[in-house]
Amino acid sequence: PGYIQVEVTSEDRSVVSWSPMDQFIQDIVREAGEAIEPLYQHSCVTHTKDGEHDVVTEADRVSNEILLRRIKETYPEHGIVSEELPEDEWETDKEYVWVLDPLDGTKPFSVGWPMFAVMAALEHKGEVMLGAMYFPMTHEMLFAKKGSGAFLNGQLVTTSTRKDIRGSFGMFTTGYRDWASEAERERRTRFLFNVLMNRDILGNYMWCICMSVKALAEGKIDWLSVGGKWWDVAPSKVILEEAGCKVTNGDGGDLVLNDFKGILAASPILHPQLCELLGLDRKT
Repeated sequence: PGYIQVEVTSEDRSVVSWSPMDQFIQDIVREAGEAIEPLYQHSCVTHTKDGEHDVVTEADRVSNEILLRRIKETYPEHGIVSEELPEDEWETDKEYVWVLDPLDGTKPFSVGWPMFAVMAALEHKGEVMLGAMYFPMTHEMLFAKKGSGAFLNGQLVTTSTRKDIRGSFGMFTTGYRDWASEAERERRTRFLFNVLMNRDILGNYMWCICMSVKALAEGKIDWLSVGGKWWDVAPSKVILEEAGCKVTNGDGGDLVLNDFKGILAASPILHPQLCELLGLDRKT
């Protein structure tokens, strides 16, 4: 289900033939998602990590075990980075590295809010080649392959075509608290909320990156400004770029996957306006 078995041409990215590895990444996130779906509203928080809201549930463990087992069985020579693995177990020196978020949106999942996904990406020599997100509650697969486009349940998706940040609709978090100085955090928060209150721009706060990325890739929103770690950034980067977005780090600079400086993303026309909106050209 969801796989297109027709050949791709350089002129038409709406059709694509999935390779075994393309199918594999979709298979494993779907399998993990189907395994945790019955746990929704039946999985308690087992512990917290970095703060009260950074929770871990039994579903995180179940999903992580499925992803790790499938990858190790099929591609034992590949490295793995997972949110649910200790950092000293990450294998980042391999030619191929799988980057996993077994349950993005654990906080909404834990309180019975159906906004979560299983996410995975595949890097080759440090470049993200594949990204997949499976949304168990809606049975939707968001997949992207570098150079071939982004697809939702097999249908090509593209980002917003809006040309003016005024009147736009976006998603944001205060993820910049993880890397910005105290003064910069205060400046950016004050600037963002002042702009959103005084201009015709709608911005919603969203705790799980998967929902924001899906909405932007489909063109349902116009921009996003979110925090994120390696496992958030890797699948998001290839999906959004293949949907037509310019993707940078949270400061508007080059995106480094393991630098943990969040994501700014919008169409190439809106992206510089988004940077201005956030006051990135006025930092002191």
